[in-house]
Amino acid sequence: MALRKRSSWQVFRSVVFALIVRELRTRFGKWRLGYVWAILEPLMMIIVFALAITFLRGRQPFFDIPVGVFIGIGFLLFQFWSSLAMRATEAITANSALFGYRQVKPFDTVLARAILETVVTMIAALILIWIANWFFGLKVEVYDPLRAMLVFVLLVLFAFGLGLALSVFGTLQSELAKLVPQVTRPMLFISGVFFPLAVVPTHLQPYLLWNPVLHAIEQMRFSMYPQYPADGTSLFFLAQAAVIAMAFGTLVYMAKRHKLVAT
Repeated sequence: MALRKRSSWQVFRSVVFALIVRELRTRFGKWRLGYVWAILEPLMMIIVFALAITFLRGRQPFFDIPVGVFIGIGFLLFQFWSSLAMRATEAITANSALFGYRQVKPFDTVLARAILETVVTMIAALILIWIANWFFGLKVEVYDPLRAMLVFVLLVLFAFGLGLALSVFGTLQSELAKLVPQVTRPMLFISGVFFPLAVVPTHLQPYLLWNPVLHAIEQMRFSMYPQYPADGTSLFFLAQAAVIAMAFGTLVYMAKRHKLVAT
């Protein structure tokens, strides 16, 4: 009996799924806590940052947003963006041995890591919201779910486009892989994770507003708390950043895709 030939789409799906499973085992299989660590890590960081902010300014909420929730929203979104950027930078290099199989393309390895990072972040966010409501007694709900979904989708596209470009540059120039963490980590302090844009002096706000991650964090807080002042940020700017990042990442990949396999 002749074997039924699979379509290109079926091959692509199978390759990406296999890469996701491989990433799952590589990322979480070495820890005793396994997948639980994906929840414990951000939870512990949020608690530490919330305690530090509370120590510095007291328990006064940010525009009626509890300190822990305020920090949690900002940290989760920033952590997702920075983690995807750093993991994507090394995606092609880490899976270069698989390029001997003609079905596996460099793009597939970056996409697999992006999908895994997105799913893990979504699950972690839902569980952390449940923990905040049931264990800490914080009222956490999404007032405008459509806006929240749009913010997250645009941030995913922005992170993926940037990650795709960084993966190409990181493969061709290995030194770049070391520079990416040095650039993304300081951005934690200028992306609105620890402060609302409204408290920043007016003459400094235009400089911070060049950061798309700041727009995503502020708009996400606004989608959950309608009284939150997010007037200086916009979904349109975030959408522009996402389109530019996707276009740039795609063009860079298409121009260098043959060199990536030969590297």
